[in-house]
Amino acid sequence: MTVARALARDIDLESVITSLGQTAVHFAIKLTASVFILVAGLWLAGRISRSVKRGMERRNLDP
Repeated sequence: MTVARALARDIDLESVITSLGQTAVHFAIKLTASVFILVAGLWLAGRISRSVKRGMERRNLDP
């Protein structure tokens, strides 16, 4: 018996596909959460920046 045949017997294709599917779902969830956090952070930074600029302009300070 060759090594390839021995490995083929031990590898269950269905379990590999299931594992890949689960990994893809976990990755997609993490990626979606990461993108959401990035967008929220950029939005919040912009809001804070605009607020600080307005406050400085009201007090006639250079930004």
